[in-house]
Amino acid sequence: MSDFVIGTIDQVLMAGLKQKHLVLRHLGLVNKVVILDECHAYDAYMNRYLYKVLNWLGAYEVPVIVLSATLPGSKRMQLIEAYLNSAPEPEYDPLFDREMAQAPPLPSWANTHDYPIITYTDGGKIFREKIGGKQRSIKVKLDILPEDERIVSVLEHLLSEGGCAGIIVNTVKRAQQIAYNLSQIFGNECILLLHSRFIAADRAQKEKELYEKLSVGGECPYRYIAVGTQIFEQSCDLDFDVLISDICPMDLLIQRIGRLHRHRRSRPVKLKAPRCFILGMNDSGFDRGAEIIYGKYLLMNTRARLPDQITLPDDIPQLVQQVYGTGELCFSPEIQDEYDEAKKLHEKRISEKEVKAQDFQIYNPNVGTGNLVGWLDRKISDDPSGKRGEATVRDVENSLEVIVVQRRHNAYYMLPRSGKHSDQYDQYEQYKERKISTDTPPAAELAREMAACSIQLPHELCRNMDNTIGELEKLSLKELRVWQQSSWLKGELFLVLDEQYCADLCGYQLRYDQYYGMFSNKNDKGDEDAGERI
Repeated sequence: MSDFVIGTIDQVLMAGLKQKHLVLRHLGLVNKVVILDECHAYDAYMNRYLYKVLNWLGAYEVPVIVLSATLPGSKRMQLIEAYLNSAPEPEYDPLFDREMAQAPPLPSWANTHDYPIITYTDGGKIFREKIGGKQRSIKVKLDILPEDERIVSVLEHLLSEGGCAGIIVNTVKRAQQIAYNLSQIFGNECILLLHSRFIAADRAQKEKELYEKLSVGGECPYRYIAVGTQIFEQSCDLDFDVLISDICPMDLLIQRIGRLHRHRRSRPVKLKAPRCFILGMNDSGFDRGAEIIYGKYLLMNTRARLPDQITLPDDIPQLVQQVYGTGELCFSPEIQDEYDEAKKLHEKRISEKEVKAQDFQIYNPNVGTGNLVGWLDRKISDDPSGKRGEATVRDVENSLEVIVVQRRHNAYYMLPRSGKHSDQYDQYEQYKERKISTDTPPAAELAREMAACSIQLPHELCRNMDNTIGELEKLSLKELRVWQQSSWLKGELFLVLDEQYCADLCGYQLRYDQYYGMFSNKNDKGDEDAGERI
């Protein structure tokens, strides 16, 4: 209800969700200008909620600004039509509209290759305007690295005279493995690894270090390699001299390349020309993790249309439209069958997500009864905490955040932290070796430092959430129950590590490393979760 609000996309999408306090969400939006950033990053499920919210914002005549550097024309059209509450032709459904050879063509304003461009509405009319002025174009050479083992030799050559490299991969475990391999060659001091499986305090310190070195005005060391996951993909003002990236859909690949030669500064001779090396694909297919996350269809579309060189921003609209458009690709017979099957699976997943998203949506503004009666009727269960509704606007796997502590000699302590020269570390210093009592609630300052040791558990432990929570509750609600009396720790679950920073939980061995983050291995089978994301 404040005049200015900054939040995640979930807070806006929940305006289309049958959930308590829905009326207050609408009241909070109707007197705003709503700005949505990075809208290309939403999947089919979230898009359904986005279109529903745009229906209502359009009906309220709320100005909405939607931002993206890599937006396909088809999505641009859906955003505009949702806001205008127009009644377009029935949407082409590839699963059922078999009599149609392909989806109907996009209107010219949605199919343009002008860039950068503003598409806007005035009343019910739609206009587009290409933005003039100077643009800084960069030409990026693209190379394929069919094997991860080639990363070391490439960086040894390119960084022989110094420079900073960025490596963006699709899974935490690949990031950990690559960072380990590089540290054996270059040493830990010039490698920074960043992903979601660090405790919050360590992650914040690593992000601070990264921006101090690689953001605008930063002081990049002589040689530096940053290894990370999709958290480098967008809304990151990082500047790499050379980039190595896992294969991903074209729009996301372009976002990653946007971290390459981002600012004007002096660079080593071998890195004067921007280059991007692409991992995770070879003649036999794609990395398993990439397929699980993105699906084979978009990866095959992207690989087939990868040029030897890409000019940014000039090539963005054409490449994105090609990958997400309706044009068919022709392959050899054995690959064509694989492509057709991947396309069917992709279309099926999209349809399933869109249908699933309808279950808890409010109705459209033009079909209501003129009052608020019945807004929350149908298929809504008791949700006192609001957590179920919060999860409903994102079709993602379950996640669970816990606070990590260490048990040494039957006493509890906080984990060691990185960042010895930070304000955060100075605050932590007075508590790092202090025993945490289980007889009385921790003081507010200590409890706050404990809360900064939160971490998201690996996804494999969230597949059977009841079992995982049950195991954690055995300790958190018995021996550590008194900690629940702290306002900082109330309702939290605790993961207790031993003196080697390890813990067994639901058949998995977890180990926390200050440099690499949390490792997870199944006790009896080893690593089987190649698809875990950021």
